[in-house]
Amino acid sequence: MAYTHASWIASAARTEATYIPAVGHAARTDTMRHVTAAANLHRRDRPTPQRAVPSGQDAALSFDSFSPWGVSGIVPYLRCPHRLAITMRIRLHRLLPSLILALAAVWSAGTNAATMRALLVGVSEYPSLDQNFQLEGPRNDIARMRDILSRRGFQATNMTVLADGVPSAELPTRANILDALDRLAKTATKEDTVLLYFAGHGSQQPADRTTEEGRAETDGLFEIFLPRDIGHWSGARGSVENALIKTELRAAVDRIRATGAFVWGVFDACHSATLVRGANPDVRMRYVNPMQLGVPQTVLDHAAREGSRMRGGPAPASLKPGSPALAGTGDGGSVFFYAAQTRETTPEMRLPVGHAEGRQYGLFGYMVMEALETGTPMTYRQMAQYVLARYGAMNETRVTPLFSGTALDQPVLGQQVPVVRQWALEAGAPLTVRAGALAGLIKGATLAVMADPLAPTDKALGYIRLTDVSLAMARAEPVTYRGKPALQLATLPKGTYARAVQSLPDYALRVSVDGRDCQQTACAGSATVKRLRGMPDAVPGTVLTWVDAPAQGDVLLKLRPDRIVLLPPSLHGTSCDTGTDGNGTCPQSATLLATADTKASLERRLATSLHAVARATNLLRLAARLSETGDATSRLEVSLRRASTEGTVDVAPEQVPTLRPGDRLAVAMRNTGLTPVDVTMLYLDARYGINTLFPDGAGASNRLEPNASHAFEIEITDDTLGMERLLTIAVDAGRGQERADFSFLAQPSLAQTRGATPGNEAAANDDVMAFMDAGFAAYRTRAARPAPQAPSARTSMRVYTFQIAR
Repeated sequence: MAYTHASWIASAARTEATYIPAVGHAARTDTMRHVTAAANLHRRDRPTPQRAVPSGQDAALSFDSFSPWGVSGIVPYLRCPHRLAITMRIRLHRLLPSLILALAAVWSAGTNAATMRALLVGVSEYPSLDQNFQLEGPRNDIARMRDILSRRGFQATNMTVLADGVPSAELPTRANILDALDRLAKTATKEDTVLLYFAGHGSQQPADRTTEEGRAETDGLFEIFLPRDIGHWSGARGSVENALIKTELRAAVDRIRATGAFVWGVFDACHSATLVRGANPDVRMRYVNPMQLGVPQTVLDHAAREGSRMRGGPAPASLKPGSPALAGTGDGGSVFFYAAQTRETTPEMRLPVGHAEGRQYGLFGYMVMEALETGTPMTYRQMAQYVLARYGAMNETRVTPLFSGTALDQPVLGQQVPVVRQWALEAGAPLTVRAGALAGLIKGATLAVMADPLAPTDKALGYIRLTDVSLAMARAEPVTYRGKPALQLATLPKGTYARAVQSLPDYALRVSVDGRDCQQTACAGSATVKRLRGMPDAVPGTVLTWVDAPAQGDVLLKLRPDRIVLLPPSLHGTSCDTGTDGNGTCPQSATLLATADTKASLERRLATSLHAVARATNLLRLAARLSETGDATSRLEVSLRRASTEGTVDVAPEQVPTLRPGDRLAVAMRNTGLTPVDVTMLYLDARYGINTLFPDGAGASNRLEPNASHAFEIEITDDTLGMERLLTIAVDAGRGQERADFSFLAQPSLAQTRGATPGNEAAANDDVMAFMDAGFAAYRTRAARPAPQAPSARTSMRVYTFQIAR
């Protein structure tokens, strides 16, 4: 929305509350500079409070908290794209001179203030398709994203919502979607930010070979998005009726980018041509096979043959990076997040995982929104890394998100400062917090009770701990914390807020069991699993939670008459029949435990295997958690370079390259900071093995002094196949502290594992203790601090993900 200085002043004089508009990626810095300069003209040499930005629609900013000698106290808030209510509670004659100068400076910078715009498309219902192709998740995705964007500074008038089952939204038909894209191209201006969010089914159809783009498709197929009014294949037109073809979407996006606006596209739909084995009522794939849309198999076969003739040929000029067709005349930059590769399917499922009140959401979109909910400033590249780390923490192996664009290092939605995560607190017994699991709250989390939403946390009235958490609400009780006694509910003032302070790590391994194959034939492993379920400490060093729904577990135990099979939950439905190689239809990443062993031996092997899964899973949970906080101070620079028969290429942390046996991965790291850094580099294979890559051996130093570097190579083998990860842990070394070496987390792959215990390689400071809690549940035997320890701000982690294939 554009403001003139006159309208701003009139608004301030007439109303009690006004809003600071969000500004765009580049314009925000210039506007800040003008406002700061103008404010300082009337500012005396007195300190101005610098405060982080509160989140939530209830968090009001009072001018009482700013310096009365100028408006420079407002400046930090202009950096953030959140819409913040400002209560005018001081006399205007003290503020007006500075305000006039500041707003005049903004006016001189240009009257076209940057605008945050969004098109949210969610298709849940498909009247022309069978019942099993109907979805539940897109309507939930869109409703949640709209709420998040509202708190991020998007005006309702600048958000177009096309979704069935969402109040006040129009239907997501082909015509409505194209009209909305066209309006964005006509209304967006330079420095605007435009978010395009699509959730629904994807599919494919034969590419139009008469076009340059069609001839460039090496598989002979165009990816398509299915609007609500999708029809069926028309041989005469050579297209599926009402399908949104990727070339149409690309052309629409290019028109928006040509205005100079920044475009962020998030596409939570499948573009895969594979079928999914195994039915699961809690998981649906957002994919419709082309033949279900009436595309004949003969037509698909012909398209594939035509596409194969083009493989290895040059891309048409219109598709090359930097070409006018992609860049536009006023390209403001773009980033695109895709839920799946072109040959993969992406699921929707009940989320949060393990929550009794979970709802259907698209997994990919849920992770993106989870990152937005953290309130942590991050770049699009860092958000991509966060999503990949969360996929790893969920043991998700069936899909590989893709991230691309020209501006991955830009801040997400322009956010530069942290958001203080706080919510309205309702007095009563028990206390009620107006936020829940969807906001990232978990049972046991500690929150500060604030009388003033702008006050620093050390001014808290007291603290509360969450005792019960639903999706959008939590119950709490007062606790003694940080030297403050438990609050007396009778004296609690009205209008207080609960601010997130400490969220305990969740290190419980959720185990699901599939015993359907034991209904007709007895399974020898059933008794072993039943015994473990009845023992509270069945697996030393691991906390187990048993769940019934396969999709809600971190690991699936599939009971067969002659074996127990450990699988990622995403492979539920795999039969694992015995074949000539001993594995049969089991994927290579499956772990087989033969039930011919004695009961004691089988129980021991199963417990050891579950401990190994828990340790690898919790390391990735810890990596995702550190991405949420954004507190790390380490300046470790890591670069990866892949060498193969096809050449040598750099590997970015947001990429998921396919590596093959014989490839070599060159790893280089350098400490670019001013303090020493202790570095541990681990390799997590597809069978939950953890290998130490750095330091080089027992007793070797892993400390990098300022400007020091280290490099080595990894040779890729086919010992394990599937999704594998390289994980770096960097801890800023404190003066006089022992080295923080996490080599004790290493463990062999499940096929070879015999159990492991922590060694004496590291001193038990808080950071090392956090990893011992993650790997060995050490907190359960710690009387003084029985809760899991979180790493300090000195610790950072980075995860690189690879697909290993023959």
